[in-house]
Amino acid sequence: MSTDAVRNFRYRYDLDGLRGIAIALVVFYHVFVGRVSGGVDVFLLLSGYFFLGSQLRYAAKPNASLNPWWPIWRTLRRLLPSLVLVIGATALLVYFVTPQLMRTEFAQQITATLFYFQNWELAAQDADYAAASADTSPLQHMWSMAVQGQFYLMGIIFALALAVITRIPRKGGLRESRFPTVQQIAGPILIIITIVSFAYASRHGLYGTGENYYSTWSRAWELTLGAVLAIYGSKIKVSEFLGHIMTVVGLIALFFTGALIADSTAYPGPLSLLPLGGAVLIIVGGSSGGRISGLMASKFSRWLGDIAYALYLWHWPLLILSTAALNLATPPWWLGISIIAFSLVLADLTHRFVERPLRQHGKRPLADDMPVNRALATMKHRAGKMRVLGGGVVAVCMVALLMVQPVWNRTVSNLKDDTLDPVSYPGVMAHFGADVPKVDSVQPDPMLVGGIMPPTSTLHCFIGQDAPGDAFFDVDVNGEPCIFGDPDADFTVYLVGGSHAEQWVSGLDKLGKRMGYKLVPLLRQDCPIEIGDTSGVTPACAEWGALAMER
Repeated sequence: MSTDAVRNFRYRYDLDGLRGIAIALVVFYHVFVGRVSGGVDVFLLLSGYFFLGSQLRYAAKPNASLNPWWPIWRTLRRLLPSLVLVIGATALLVYFVTPQLMRTEFAQQITATLFYFQNWELAAQDADYAAASADTSPLQHMWSMAVQGQFYLMGIIFALALAVITRIPRKGGLRESRFPTVQQIAGPILIIITIVSFAYASRHGLYGTGENYYSTWSRAWELTLGAVLAIYGSKIKVSEFLGHIMTVVGLIALFFTGALIADSTAYPGPLSLLPLGGAVLIIVGGSSGGRISGLMASKFSRWLGDIAYALYLWHWPLLILSTAALNLATPPWWLGISIIAFSLVLADLTHRFVERPLRQHGKRPLADDMPVNRALATMKHRAGKMRVLGGGVVAVCMVALLMVQPVWNRTVSNLKDDTLDPVSYPGVMAHFGADVPKVDSVQPDPMLVGGIMPPTSTLHCFIGQDAPGDAFFDVDVNGEPCIFGDPDADFTVYLVGGSHAEQWVSGLDKLGKRMGYKLVPLLRQDCPIEIGDTSGVTPACAEWGALAMER
């Protein structure tokens, strides 16, 4: 990108409006329709357009700093304060208002969100992107923040690498204009990445998998497409009339995407071209101006674009927590309206008093600047001291949130070894005449018991449903035999079946140690044992069941 291109860059306020429209569609479809809208896909495209576009323009400057810390620091200051606030508020509300949502998966997602790998965590948990309900994770929507964070880091590295390449000393006496600029190098590379990533995202056809939905590599094309538009979009000139038509068609495509595409697994595959194609039409067509572009650049639209990040963060936890707290299957219309109103207020307050004060307002430092000295000088003033205080609060809150998962895991681990007093807690013996005394608390703690997993799961002595029909685990992850109870006992008990059989492992393991028998689990996910007629199970399950019975 030449220095002329840097000087001639014109900020597109109508695209702030497009960002506001995208987030409005996300919130509306999440709250009232219970499906995705394509708005997040447009959000990712605009992230690529604005962020990588700015990184490439900076890299084109002749005195650009090659220190990667500064762009990373600026990005963290823009994203982390609001993120930490929302995650902290969500964790507190879950603990005090909806403790039934406090599960091991939720604790893991807190860590994954703060470190920007929530998309991979959800994929590992086999968490389909479900509609809002009382059982859905309040941090499920953070997958897109993770994808953006990963892209931002790769974008910074990519732009700085191009800055280094274009500074390599030339030999041979060729004129400097003959050598590629940042734009000339970046453009073809980003086009290739866009094509390859789109092909990868489309490998399943029109509808993919949950893993494909969350994958960074499947989503990359949506962001790099925005970067390609940032490089080449300004070179496409259209008349005001044609630009008006393109903008109208683009908005129609964007508004009706959620109504036409019901299955979330359609994203980010071929059907994603509907909302993203609409966004491309708006970006290219809006460059010529026009009345609609002017409306998109209105004060209200730009305000909605300004609070889009905070609004996206807030709306989903409020939706899930309120639905769970009121014990509703899905949110009714009156609750949806209340959630949207409350989310808008919280988003505006977060933008005004958290996001905007703590973000980096000065220009990114150049190679000959002294930003550290300048930052230290600002600390002599009240505004600078308040920013330092705010940053310290964010850091402390982040450390506290990172402690949630290890504390939760330790608490659950300690609970697994507890044995309740059979007099105070007779359990099933209450059905056989045992007295049931009145006690002050329910034990084990309902909030913690969901995190207790049978040893077959933790040691991987349980076969997944996608494994071959002849698959068996004879040793666990530590290389020890998959034998529980008393391994040295002569009497052997086999526990055979699927997850409904696995629930007995913990109790039978303790009884085996006490009564002197070894417990051998032969367990496969979603595979009950059927003798004779096996029409009720899959062929692989039928094969496995026959082999299990032989054992």
